[in-house]
Amino acid sequence: MKKHWNECASAFQSAARRAGVVAVSLLAVPATTLALDYTSTAGGGGGTSFTASCGSDQALVGIKGYAGSFIDGLQGVCVQVSHDGSWVGSTVTTSFAGKSSGTSFSLICPTGHAVSGIKGRAGSYIDQLRVRCGRLGPNGMLASYGDYLSGTAGGGGGNAFGPFDCSSSQPARLLRGKAGSWIDSLGLGCAAVNTLRLSDLTISPVPVRWSSTPGASRATAKVQMSLLPKADVAVNLTSSDPTVAAFTGGRATASPTIRTYGDGSVSLTLDPLKFGCSSITAAYQGASLTRDLLVYQDDDWELDFEAPATAIVGQPFDVSVRRLDPGGTTAGWTISLQNYDNIAMSVPGLATGTLNIPAGQAGNVTVPAGSDGARFQLIVAAAGCVRIKVIVGEYRVIRPVRVRLQPLPIGTITR
Repeated sequence: MKKHWNECASAFQSAARRAGVVAVSLLAVPATTLALDYTSTAGGGGGTSFTASCGSDQALVGIKGYAGSFIDGLQGVCVQVSHDGSWVGSTVTTSFAGKSSGTSFSLICPTGHAVSGIKGRAGSYIDQLRVRCGRLGPNGMLASYGDYLSGTAGGGGGNAFGPFDCSSSQPARLLRGKAGSWIDSLGLGCAAVNTLRLSDLTISPVPVRWSSTPGASRATAKVQMSLLPKADVAVNLTSSDPTVAAFTGGRATASPTIRTYGDGSVSLTLDPLKFGCSSITAAYQGASLTRDLLVYQDDDWELDFEAPATAIVGQPFDVSVRRLDPGGTTAGWTISLQNYDNIAMSVPGLATGTLNIPAGQAGNVTVPAGSDGARFQLIVAAAGCVRIKVIVGEYRVIRPVRVRLQPLPIGTITR
């Protein structure tokens, strides 16, 4: 029966030091990032301990080396993994254990797969090696344990060992064992992979002011990935309403490239084209992030209208209107609320009772003499984009509010 020990790499290395041997890894990974599940090892007790480790953002996708009657030497083959299990960029190799004699072999998994187990034959040394490959699924885990590759490395001596499979749908991340003139013993270390994925989408500023002068007012969409990619990757961005906000050139979509240098992010310019609401969505390998972009219209600087960017259906939210021309506040004045859209709204708590403003109509809120503004609440009856136009004398401001059935958690990723 195969055994598994839940150990961290630091414990393994400490044991190796106490035994008077040195654990080496070409792709050094801090011990705190390696919460590994080790399979059993096959073979004898001779040789010097080794670990050949992939990085925390990589899966072990093959084993290559040299073999004759025994496995003379080997190293792991690693690749960065996207959140959906696809490979990113080219494969890289780990440190080498053993010696470079015999006939070269290469046991590499198909694209989109990773090593899920090994078996073979062993005595005092590893006589024969076979590799099992499972399909990678979401979040750096195995979707299946798959099948063994048809190729075999080594001879026919020794006794059969394995299969030594990774547990809990974790892919292999490293090779470990002992080596001298040959590979004396061999096992796997398995763990979920820290995958390349969308980590954030920010829109700034929100809301953004519409300007009749092209280019005078713009917003920026910034996409951040969880890791620096090992190969250039394209992220798809979409504006749900390109008549409200579009990427440079009036485009509804854009596909910027995130390069293998920098901080793993890319930024694009958005042009506000009219007042209203648009949703900006970034998508990569089947997952997406969405943020709202609201465009308001402010024809002058004599009126301040504050409203939240988002609200919940049927729940009151605060708004405020303030005049910036002190001379206009000596007498009582009126705020006209124009409802542009096909969604009813109301103003509760007024001295005259609730003010109902049907779709496409206006309602008035009276402000007493001597006051430069008023704060009150609005309730919107259905989900959608509500554009509210505030008119005070010759001054007017238009602000949109995105009304939802329920709050959208920050950082929500959809697949």
